[in-house]
Amino acid sequence: MTATTQMQSVAPVYPEEQFEDLSSMAAAAANARPQHPALIFEGQVVTWGELDKRANQVAQKLIELGIRPTEKIAILSHTCPEYVALYLGTLRAGACVVPLSSMASGEALE
Repeated sequence: MTATTQMQSVAPVYPEEQFEDLSSMAAAAANARPQHPALIFEGQVVTWGELDKRANQVAQKLIELGIRPTEKIAILSHTCPEYVALYLGTLRAGACVVPLSSMASGEALE
């Protein structure tokens, strides 16, 4: 390859049946192991079953509020179990999560 030759980037192609989104993977874990810990935060244990229930509640509420598929939901929060439930629930509602850094300045967030 010479210095003037450019490499072409090619995105990998995955068969559709191999793709599983994060929300579906969490639901599968909840179905397979509902009593097993999914999250441990500051001594609080949240099982896969509890996390799945919370994510479903978030998704239902977002849909009731009129959130439509592909709409964007920004999340500004420290990492905690509620953040994870909100993230998964937003995906389940079909919306796109836009995570914002809680360490960012007001100017950067603006």
